[in-house]
Amino acid sequence: MNKNFTLISSTYLKDANSSAHIYMHKSGLRVIYFENTDEEYFFSFCFPTLPSNDKGLPHIVEHCTLAGSTRFPYTDPFKELDNVSVNTFLNAMTFPDITIYPSASKVYEDLKQIFEVYADSVFSPLLLLSSFEKEGIVRKPDKNGKVLPSGVVLSEMLSSYFDRDTLSERSARQTLFKDTPWIYDSGGEPCAICSLTYDEFKDFYRRYYTPTNCTLTLSGNKDILSLLDILDERYLNIKKPENKMHSCQDEGKKECYKIPSFENLGFVKNPTDCIAEYEKDSESAGPSATLFYLSDVKRNDVYGFWMFTILEDAILGSSSSPLMKALISSGKGGDISTLSGLDSNAPYLSFALGLDDFIKGDKESDRDVLKRAKEFFDAEFRKVINRGIDRGFIDASIKYYEFIIRENGSTTPHGLSLTRRMLGVLAEENYSSENKDPLSPLYMTDTINKIKEDLKKNPRLFEDYVNEHIFKTDKKSLILTTPSSTLKKRCAEERDKISALTYGQFDKKNVLSKKPAPCKSKKILNPIVSKITPQVLRSLFEKDIIEETTTGASTYVYKRCETSGISYINILFDVSDFTEDELFCISVLSTMLSHVDVANMTGEEFAKKMLLKGMGLTFNVRPVSETLINAHTKIYFSLKARTLNEDFDDFLSLLFTLLTECHLDSKKVLKETITDIKGTLLSTLTSKGEGMFLLSAGERFSDTQYFLNSTTGLRFMKNIYVLSDDTLDRMLKVLPALLKRLLNQKRMIFHLTSDKKSNISSFVNRFDKGSENDVSVVNNYSNIIINRTDCPIIYSYPFETASNAISINAPCDRDEFSLFASILESGPLWNTLRLQGGAYGCGASYYNTGEFVVYSLSDPHIKSSYKAFYDVISTKVDTSMLESAKIRSLSYLANVVKPKALSASSLGHYLTKISDEERLAAIDKNISVKLSDIAQIQEVLLSAPVAQTTLADDKKVLSKFPSNTKVIQIV
Repeated sequence: MNKNFTLISSTYLKDANSSAHIYMHKSGLRVIYFENTDEEYFFSFCFPTLPSNDKGLPHIVEHCTLAGSTRFPYTDPFKELDNVSVNTFLNAMTFPDITIYPSASKVYEDLKQIFEVYADSVFSPLLLLSSFEKEGIVRKPDKNGKVLPSGVVLSEMLSSYFDRDTLSERSARQTLFKDTPWIYDSGGEPCAICSLTYDEFKDFYRRYYTPTNCTLTLSGNKDILSLLDILDERYLNIKKPENKMHSCQDEGKKECYKIPSFENLGFVKNPTDCIAEYEKDSESAGPSATLFYLSDVKRNDVYGFWMFTILEDAILGSSSSPLMKALISSGKGGDISTLSGLDSNAPYLSFALGLDDFIKGDKESDRDVLKRAKEFFDAEFRKVINRGIDRGFIDASIKYYEFIIRENGSTTPHGLSLTRRMLGVLAEENYSSENKDPLSPLYMTDTINKIKEDLKKNPRLFEDYVNEHIFKTDKKSLILTTPSSTLKKRCAEERDKISALTYGQFDKKNVLSKKPAPCKSKKILNPIVSKITPQVLRSLFEKDIIEETTTGASTYVYKRCETSGISYINILFDVSDFTEDELFCISVLSTMLSHVDVANMTGEEFAKKMLLKGMGLTFNVRPVSETLINAHTKIYFSLKARTLNEDFDDFLSLLFTLLTECHLDSKKVLKETITDIKGTLLSTLTSKGEGMFLLSAGERFSDTQYFLNSTTGLRFMKNIYVLSDDTLDRMLKVLPALLKRLLNQKRMIFHLTSDKKSNISSFVNRFDKGSENDVSVVNNYSNIIINRTDCPIIYSYPFETASNAISINAPCDRDEFSLFASILESGPLWNTLRLQGGAYGCGASYYNTGEFVVYSLSDPHIKSSYKAFYDVISTKVDTSMLESAKIRSLSYLANVVKPKALSASSLGHYLTKISDEERLAAIDKNISVKLSDIAQIQEVLLSAPVAQTTLADDKKVLSKFPSNTKVIQIV
């Protein structure tokens, strides 16, 4: 161990299966090392970055530190790393008051190189003006003299900043945490970003990115401690400052921000209600009402955090949970707001309840609605607490979190999960007067056990806790967010005004005229190169060994692996013979099954039973290209869940009851289901719309992608929003028959991943065996005829920026096309669309069912981007680009595959009928691809049929499209 690091403490963490060692360097940098036998090595640099304005400084600095450093003066070292690394995680993240730089890899030499680049990036970045302008904000006059702002972070924030959840949350922070730094958005508010100057940007970095303001977390075996020598030698051999760097409320002052006690917080004496605006997303859009309660429980109070976490799941975790059911069935509005529940991103925990599309009377003013909504939410919350929370929901929630702790099955690296749990403590370390144990949030099982003991002594433990820490303090604020059709226009005008003023005061006259000297290095002295070869990756290939048997008339597929006593269940029923309208109904049924009454039980009673025996139960429609021939698509009604081995039989028995005795005759329940679906889809579109957009782009020439878009994507969303009452009535008549039709043994595939092979015969034999005709039906592929169009399509939604794609009709099952997609992503697309064009993201994907897609996300340009797509396809590819792409395309072989992910991949291999030999042959084919093969691929793509797809506000972009453009209104 490096002598300049002093061991402060060592603790064994049973939940993390790690020994935690805390070290302090003489410079003030702290290290928290989780010693374990994990497959992957992990590190993260963590810097408290409490903002003092809305200019997005933490976010922009995060982007720019990874845009070139002293030892690695690349334009984009982050992308260079991604091109040659086999990392399992590579990112940087800005939270409300802390910024982290995490990465992980199974290969130590690979992680060491990433660490060197990251360390130089955070402690010795170039912070060039060009980086600031590209990633943050640049204000330049156009040919008419109008100053126009642009930048990657600005585009990113514009893409989501005007939705109702973002604006409701912002308004709540401003009233609940008035006069504190938590009213500011660390990501940046678009208008405020436009006033940011280069000097402010550099000053923020100097103030916060110091060793004494940093905590480094490490995870893995002791080899990883050698990384500390790199830090000590290059960045930490400095005199320790007299006073530790603190985050300050006012950047112009040196005094530290202190978190006052709850009793002394002046702003909590009378939180105000607020009426805000969001950009109208449909003609029927209504106000969103959310009531925020401020508790007196600090976010780093581990007991309080778990009390509220369990409470949230117990009363809001499912459609049958008491408060969720009360809000939805009240008829006061649409779906429950995604903001509902616990928020732990500020010093004190808050709890919210909300409904989207809150119903407003014809003659009601906004103030009247606000008052009525506040009274309604408060009354419903108090009813649930006064009546008492059903113990079944509390027990189920406690078991759920015990299950999650035991599973540790997330795809997130273990070290990152531990780091994220500590963020509240790490963030407050430098601006709170209290001495905290940074490991306290990791004592999960001990805390939950203490709650269970207290619950035995006091059956009303949770009710008393809410009364004491929410109702007694009585600090609450109702945020009513109303639809506006002019908000974006007004904000755009304000951005232009601010940009012109800032340009005149700073850019033109002062700061931006002083160009910093470019890096003198003409040659990269520390090249970023791959630490592994394709042949080494090939050696990591593992066969997917399964056991396939027949139980009754169904297929039973068993995958054995170590799962800590957990069974991962996937059950599929072949519905390839269903029509497109029937598949739409089945997609609705997938959500409706979580709302319905079952047998002689209410939905609430049945949900309690299910939650105690299993978790993660979801239904969906799953299309699969079985033969990699585009016309040969099979479609399944799929369900997945996980349960403890000891609960396996009980869970399957309840599942059979749900599928065969559910009541599908309630129009009220169906309407609640549609509301639920709308809310989920709209939330997904505004927060994670990239996936939905790529589905819509991918459907143009791929049947599999078409069915996915029709059952989960933008096409499905469009169809949901035009449902009439008559359609709902017809759906109620056909749903029971459709469900009965698909539930037979001959259609069933049961896939189990576990450390124990359970007997499923008692479950399977309770289903109908089906008729002889079913044998031929389930052996057929989908025969739905898809009417395609090659005209440009705009999916219309009022985003400020557009997402664009071209889809090319490519040959099926050609792995070298995936390799070429990787080549485009590695440099040509990134350089053209991101670095030059200012798009937030871009990429290329090949669907081996016959489609090649090139796309840009949150892109301020359209015409130039479409032209750029064709230009990058024509890029001249050299040997280094090809070899790097081979590494990237095979890097999945070096991933850490946990049981949950292993179950999903094993099922995928089985359904697509791709054998181990075929997968290995594809790897070998990938390794042997030559430059001449790539040139041939480029010729094919440039001559194949092409279709354009855009997700944007059609009112703004339609003039840039040809007259035959098809506009699809999705809400």
